[in-house]
Amino acid sequence: YGVYQPDLYVEVVNKEEVSAIMAMRIKENIPVVCRGAGTGLAGGANLQYGGIMLSVMRMNKIFPIDRKNQTITAQPGALLIDIQAAAAAGGLFYRDPGKDASIGGNVITNAGGMKAVRYGLTRDFVRCIEAVMPDGSIMNFSSNVVKNTTGYDVKD
Repeated sequence: YGVYQPDLYVEVVNKEEVSAIMAMRIKENIPVVCRGAGTGLAGGANLQYGGIMLSVMRMNKIFPIDRKNQTITAQPGALLIDIQAAAAAGGLFYRDPGKDASIGGNVITNAGGMKAVRYGLTRDFVRCIEAVMPDGSIMNFSSNVVKNTTGYDVKD
């Protein structure tokens, strides 16, 4: 098991760019590793065989709070400290499994942190995920409403 330097480093700014890279890489059989803030301890953002390092840190927008559904929508590169500030400003709460980390990494690893016993894991705070699949297609999992009991909960 080794860690390799990327053959190509790409900083994306939107889901369409991610989709185009994923669609291209599947045709060429090129490995891709997505990287956020790089604070993870699991080694998930390391390349094992070279390939493309896909940074999502420029995808860091936090959209206005949806007061009706009590939710915040954020891109994967948004830092937790900024999400917490946006939540607090809107009268909401988001637990902190690491302030320097990005929300995308927290969601994909289902981070717990020191407050997991009291507040639960990251997935307990996620209602909906829009994801770019390995073939480049863009899919939505679940919906952004308070109560949704339709179908299998793929996001969890």
